[in-house]
Amino acid sequence: MPSTKNYAITSSPRSNIPLRPLGEVCKINPRLAKEEKPSADALVTFVPMSAVDEESGTIQNPHIRPYSEVSKGYTYFKTNDVLFAKITPCMENGKVAIASELVNGIGFGSTEFHVLRSGPEVLPEWIFYFVRREEFRRRAKANFTGSAGQQRVPKHFLETVQIPVPPLSEQRRIVDILKRADSIRRLRKQAIDTAHQLIPALFIDMFGDPATNPKGWVVKSLREVADIGSGVTKGRKLGGQHTVELPYLAVSNVQDGYLDLTKIKTIRVKPDEIEKYRVLPGDFLMTEGGDPDKLGRGAIWNGELDVCLHQNHVFRVRCDPDRLLPEYLRSLNT
Repeated sequence: MPSTKNYAITSSPRSNIPLRPLGEVCKINPRLAKEEKPSADALVTFVPMSAVDEESGTIQNPHIRPYSEVSKGYTYFKTNDVLFAKITPCMENGKVAIASELVNGIGFGSTEFHVLRSGPEVLPEWIFYFVRREEFRRRAKANFTGSAGQQRVPKHFLETVQIPVPPLSEQRRIVDILKRADSIRRLRKQAIDTAHQLIPALFIDMFGDPATNPKGWVVKSLREVADIGSGVTKGRKLGGQHTVELPYLAVSNVQDGYLDLTKIKTIRVKPDEIEKYRVLPGDFLMTEGGDPDKLGRGAIWNGELDVCLHQNHVFRVRCDPDRLLPEYLRSLNT
């Protein structure tokens, strides 16, 4: 696989890659030229905000409408334009996509899209990956305008934000790496989804339905076969006491059957608290709840970091190795 030295689309003062305002290398919200307007009954693609999938960065299930129905009051774009959601929370969620497979080569969509049309110096994919970065979205959010619930990224921010512009050959090389990484992530997700469908069925076939226990297994409470511990509380007042800063697992890190370690935060604790809140290989981690989608998610910690803690909304279940396997508990929890 090619080197990932330039995997991130960023630049620094020490880099020899030139920085340019985004508005100089692409057109932002271009207008439909009069000579390009289709006939009133010509079919075009229509993309509501809901059709942009933030996970894959693609347009899913667009609509087909006559031009006469969408010619006014909607945002125009054409093939290879980048659609960037400007309103909260769609922008923070990463609703960005490249317009492709458009009927008659043009489309219309939500007024909450900014449209970025690449010029000769940049690839559409280069712009796509640049604006889809979490760092970019944080900066965009910091420049929101408007009232709460209706905040948007202003056009001026996009016009002036700096983008690195390496040669097109280098852009193609980096884009190729990023596409491969996206493909790997999609395959991993598909494998996880398949496992989630198969494991419960296999578990019930082997052990029976836990709710009815048709095979008559001995039933124990979890605390009889495991040690259960709560984690460290965020925002504590430590009053100038000696502390150390360590990574910790939050609810967002514990998903249904796996750990998402893409982003791990740190917290300060007293040295004598480390062992109390430390997770060890084989610990089963379970989320406390809150929103329904966060209730009872669980995954096994395999020592991915040498020292890592867990917060109080993530329970640590340390199984008695002679009585309970964490893998069994994970399957039971799936």
